Amino acid sequence: MSHTQAVTIAKAVPGTLGHVSGTKGLGHARNEMARLRLRQISKERFGGNVSELARAMRVTQSTASEFLTGNRGAGTKLIQGMARIDPSLALTTIGIEVRLPEVHPFAGGAIDSLLEEGAPPDLASRAVGAASSLLGQNCTEQQLLDAARFLLAFIRGLEPATEGAETPTRQQRRR
Repeated sequence: MSHTQAVTIAKAVPGTLGHVSGTKGLGHARNEMARLRLRQISKERFGGNVSELARAMRVTQSTASEFLTGNRGAGTKLIQGMARIDPSLALTTIGIEVRLPEVHPFAGGAIDSLLEEGAPPDLASRAVGAASSLLGQNCTEQQLLDAARFLLAFIRGLEPATEGAETPTRQQRRR
């Protein structure tokens, strides 16, 4: 999720920043949850270097350090910084539940097959995602791949070719 998507979601939900601006704080539980996750991100992405974390968040080193040590809570600037490095963390911190879509168990294989057939990666991923949404989790790998191929053709603006039939030209379609 990008920063812009996170901001768009936050704007779409009325009163989402009321926790911060109205009461001067998020409460102990939300601050602790954010603190734990931010420590984990700091270790994974920045080797535990708080200065690097702060730079990525575009906050001062002291702001990041004081939050991580528990000397201050998450205010607006810190939450904006969280959104820069992990939009879902910022959203959950202010009370918006983030649900990631389930990944179909055969999605990886279907995407690989479409890539081998010459589909661009972004279109292959979109087609498999759409096919998965339409068919649900209980379809076979072949059903998912067939639906993804059909949707890929649709996304590309092509008609799916049937065996033995030629794809009509634009001029033939106009007639």
